[in-house]
Amino acid sequence: MASNYLATREKKNAEEWQMKGDVGAHEGNLHNYYNEGADFESESASEEWTTVQPFRQPRGTKDKQPPFTGSKPYPKHSKIVSFRHKRDNAAKAAYRTRKPPGGFYQINKNLRELIPSQASINGTLESIGIRCGSFICPPRHLLNPKLAIWGNPKQVLDTKKALQEWETTLGEPTAVTKKGFASLYSVIGVHYAADEKQAKAEALRHRFQQVPEENQQFSFNGFFLWPNTGAQATDLFGPSCEAFDPVRVSCEAYVVFDHRRSVFQIHSNKGAQNIQNVIARIETAVKEYFARDQKPVSMLLVEPPTEADWCAEVGTVQGPLLGNPPTSTKLPVLLGQPLIPTEVLGWKEESRKTRDGQRLRMQEEVYNCILRLRYYRGPISIRVQLGTFALLKFLWPEAVKSVPLETFAKNIQLPGTKGVMTRDLHLNLTDQEIIDKFKNASNVVLPWGTGDPTGQPIPAKYAVVFYMRHPKNSTEVVLLEMESNEVGGTEETLESVKAVWKKAGKGDVWRQSSPLEISMLRPSSGISWAFRVSDNSPLDPSRITSGMQEFVHKVKFRKAPEGTRPEVTGYKVFTHTPVIPIIGFEQKMTLKFRVNAYNNYALELSRYDEYHGPSPNFPSSTKWAAVLYNPEWDLHLAQNAKCEIGQAPAWGETVQPSAFFPPSYATSSQDANAGFEDFLGNISKVTSFLDELKSHSKRSSSTLKTQIQGLLDDSATSSGLETGARKVDGSSETHNTVNVPKE
Repeated sequence: MASNYLATREKKNAEEWQMKGDVGAHEGNLHNYYNEGADFESESASEEWTTVQPFRQPRGTKDKQPPFTGSKPYPKHSKIVSFRHKRDNAAKAAYRTRKPPGGFYQINKNLRELIPSQASINGTLESIGIRCGSFICPPRHLLNPKLAIWGNPKQVLDTKKALQEWETTLGEPTAVTKKGFASLYSVIGVHYAADEKQAKAEALRHRFQQVPEENQQFSFNGFFLWPNTGAQATDLFGPSCEAFDPVRVSCEAYVVFDHRRSVFQIHSNKGAQNIQNVIARIETAVKEYFARDQKPVSMLLVEPPTEADWCAEVGTVQGPLLGNPPTSTKLPVLLGQPLIPTEVLGWKEESRKTRDGQRLRMQEEVYNCILRLRYYRGPISIRVQLGTFALLKFLWPEAVKSVPLETFAKNIQLPGTKGVMTRDLHLNLTDQEIIDKFKNASNVVLPWGTGDPTGQPIPAKYAVVFYMRHPKNSTEVVLLEMESNEVGGTEETLESVKAVWKKAGKGDVWRQSSPLEISMLRPSSGISWAFRVSDNSPLDPSRITSGMQEFVHKVKFRKAPEGTRPEVTGYKVFTHTPVIPIIGFEQKMTLKFRVNAYNNYALELSRYDEYHGPSPNFPSSTKWAAVLYNPEWDLHLAQNAKCEIGQAPAWGETVQPSAFFPPSYATSSQDANAGFEDFLGNISKVTSFLDELKSHSKRSSSTLKTQIQGLLDDSATSSGLETGARKVDGSSETHNTVNVPKE
């Protein structure tokens, strides 16, 4: 009786394994699977563990496994992580799980004689499969191959028609006219060994994309328990974990995710080291998930003014309109009486304590963010944006025109405060005056690459940004960034530059996703700054259409006419053909400087021109911006953009966060914090220089204060100040406001 029971149970287990193909997939008929796509169920396990041992691949059972002992639940995380990989369609997922193909197509020709390139054949089959929604497995040989097709009946039928049309065009001779006679050229296959090697590599890649065959034995096996992160591995890496395809091929190992046990199974016959390499790649991918799953950090601080600029009160005046539709903003300004002589010493001590506390907070957050960047993949940039901080929403005390400086510094850190760092410096100088001021400020900045400010003209670098709606989604705005690789190049300059497509964010399209943003508001002068770590992830290549690619090739760089200086006049040096309608065009000119001669910090002065006026070659609006950064940051973070799934940049093991802020050559201190203090000192030096430029503008600081004081004397409605329980945007809504008692 017992033997019959065991035999029946063994047979039933084998049938279940054959039906499922991969542990965790829902049972169902093939037609529903193709129509609805892969659907998975999962149960979370708890702790992370790995092992490598000669082990036979387990068979699936319908008995639920007991929970692991001693496990502790992990905290829940919000699912904000996106690894940005191309997911399979349902037909490709069916191929991976060894579902039977939906049909076959026989090619009665020798493809090696007709098409010399194996890559060309694979690319053609892949494009046909994408167009028909199916998957065609590339042939292992090119002599009368029989192609297997996965997909539902309609997709298989459409694929067969497309293959038949493609087959009829194979081998047709091409007539070339020469001196009135027609010559026939036969396309004969060459490089047989190379094609054969490429075909084997393609077959190997597709082999490891599938789950192992039933009851297949392996010499080496490993396991990795997926931690209870609040998200399943299939949600992050694809239904078949196709994000690990490069790992499967490079390590020659099968990587299968057991949904019921929430564990990765790794099988290989090559060696234990291959299993260890796969486990290490999965561990790094988990670390990347935790690094990206952290909530973005945003800090808003108020810099204490100096004793010369100190005023007791802070008010607001009308700021620029931002966003689309335009939203009104407010700019904070200092008002009231200056310090009396008896209060100077006390204010200096209080200001020093405030600055030290702010420096420690900033340094801690910056170092923690750099530690997380060790596991980021993709293009990342670190910049200090200098500009004007505009308040979008600020909870103002009731029925007051101004508040004390201490109260303003506390209230601005409340959760209801919202603001944005705009890149416009608002310098009321002519374009030539701005350039001359920077060129002659040898005590602050020097032209990059030279120590002589009176030498040759500073070379300018040009870039362009196009804003357009996605051809397949009119509600989505994308942007194209291109730049000249040579200063003052020819019309062919852009051909060797890789274009970058990005998805424009809401509001200010210049801003990207920021894991860390520290804004320092300086109400004394209006020149504020923001330390920003940006994740500049490009658009998924699968979403770049042929029209978008054609648009890139139509963009050309041209020289300005003789005697026309684009850095001063804003002459448009980029031309394009309207293959796709654009909704915005912005040209950027950059002059690069070095912050004095004792460190490696660069200051980029940029001019942004928009062209939508009556003159096609000259701008309708111009803004000047400044950015501070260390070129060493780009050298380190460039490694992140080259990493594949489960890889970490090399600098993460050797470079400490403090190395991102080296002390200047003139600093002899060995203190570990000296570099960060020197970094803040360079920012202070640049902001003081920009403050001086604003004081030399057409509207002097004294005249501006007089105008501000006149606004304060008017009524609240005409001045634009926030009175009562009103928000800064001028609306009359009173909900979600905090009434701060007047001091």
